[in-house]
Amino acid sequence: MTRKPRKSRTRPAKSTAAPAKKTTTTTENLAPPRPIASDLTTVDRCNPAVSEARGPAAQTTGPLLEAIAGNESLLQQLVAEISELRAELKVVTEAKATEPVQTNWTQPDHETQQTLDELEQELQTFRIQVNTLEAENRQLCDDNDELRQQNSDLASKVASSNVRQSVNSATSDSNEALSWEQRKQLILRQMEEDTFDAESFINNTIAKHLDESDEDDGESWMIDPADYVEQMHDELEHRMEELDRREREIKELNHLLEQRPGTSDDGVAIGAAAIAGMVDSDELIQEERMRLQQLQAEWEEKFRKSEIEASLERAKLSRERQELSRKTAELEEQLEHLRHDTRQAEQAEGHSRKWLAKLGLASSDID
Repeated sequence: MTRKPRKSRTRPAKSTAAPAKKTTTTTENLAPPRPIASDLTTVDRCNPAVSEARGPAAQTTGPLLEAIAGNESLLQQLVAEISELRAELKVVTEAKATEPVQTNWTQPDHETQQTLDELEQELQTFRIQVNTLEAENRQLCDDNDELRQQNSDLASKVASSNVRQSVNSATSDSNEALSWEQRKQLILRQMEEDTFDAESFINNTIAKHLDESDEDDGESWMIDPADYVEQMHDELEHRMEELDRREREIKELNHLLEQRPGTSDDGVAIGAAAIAGMVDSDELIQEERMRLQQLQAEWEEKFRKSEIEASLERAKLSRERQELSRKTAELEEQLEHLRHDTRQAEQAEGHSRKWLAKLGLASSDID
């Protein structure tokens, strides 16, 4: 914004009182200018960080700084001119108190007020520009911080990815040297520890399968991971069936080996039959077996005798129990008869006493 040149004016010796009062009121209502150094502190603080983080942003910040410097010089000039005008207005105000004011001072006061308004508008415009530049600078600082955070995140991700790739490569190399049983145990242990990466395992297996296919027929082809997993599942089931079949064959062979004859074609005893023959031919073992057989026969005879004696004893006890039961029944019957006779005698005696009492005779009188 270009500033209009200030008109030259001569200060008259006298002026009217009313315009002087108006000018004084306008001068008192002017707001004090803002300090320029405090407005530019934020702009100068973040410039190195912005130029360091973003190359294109730093190229854009250079012209902004030059514009800020130019605006600062203009603002300083405006502040100086406003200070001069205020000093002049103060002198005029003091002169009005001592000298009469001429009537032709109205037009210069109007021009002065207009110039002050223009300068104030320019000052406000420059302040708005400075605020805008400060906002842009703050935005650049925020972008710089965000870019630094993104850079650190990307660096950490790249580092973790490199570590994971190195670990996966080392694991894949070690897995290639392992057998299927060892590899299965390793996968189960990783699943228990929650460190098994299924995606990397599938990718490595697919890549290995593709490399083997390229070595076989020299054709590059792609395979769906889901189809490949299903194919692996079918192949695993086929291998398990083959393993079960072989286990059954081994069991059958073991059974046939146990059922085969104890001697070979040359008459030589083999296997369990040979061991049994060696044991049976030992004299000590034969004598011990005979002694055990005799002891077994003796104890069997004793057991039979004890069983017979126990049976006779049980029969004797049964007969005695029956005899006791019979005698108990007879005694109970005799006791019942005695009780019955006693009750009848008591009833007869009671009736006779009742008749004697009715006749007025006592038993003592009868005696």
